[in-house]
Amino acid sequence: MPAYDKHVGVFSPEGRIYQTEYAVKSVSLAPTGLALTAKNCTIFVSETVQSSPLQVLPPSFQMIDKHIAALPIGYPADARALISYLRSEAQSHWFNFEEPVPIQLLTEELSEKFTNFGKQKKNEQKMGRPFGCAVLLATKDELYYCDPAGNSIQPDLVVQPPKKNSKDNGQNCPKKKHCKSLSAS
Repeated sequence: MPAYDKHVGVFSPEGRIYQTEYAVKSVSLAPTGLALTAKNCTIFVSETVQSSPLQVLPPSFQMIDKHIAALPIGYPADARALISYLRSEAQSHWFNFEEPVPIQLLTEELSEKFTNFGKQKKNEQKMGRPFGCAVLLATKDELYYCDPAGNSIQPDLVVQPPKKNSKDNGQNCPKKKHCKSLSAS
């Protein structure tokens, strides 16, 4: 019986690529990362796990360009490689077009990198497995998420506090202090 989970380009009889599923699973086992986007800012929150008191942890989020930040979630070595790739793409775009790279274009490039890990260009080394890392990309107004399967989404969850003249005014909230602070503005 062939080993479907040992080769990257081989589909199982169910039509699945196990290597990609393993990469997505590794991201789900990684420390939590979260990004919140408001009107004029983005807030990154991440959990850090320090295995030794002598270990120096790098900053959780990385600046890609002056206007784009990234929060990698998953395997740190893959995160470093992807951040380096994103920075070189941003600089290449600036060099060729003399304008900052749009976040949508950078997200599409990252999705291509995730899906074409087994192919190589002239000067790139071929990677024998999917990246075990997901990336949250954000500007001050937009947020995108790219996973190891090459899916990129722009989350559209919107949470709004109650209006000032709302009849409820936080009365039905289980944590009244929190709801009153949201509605007091």
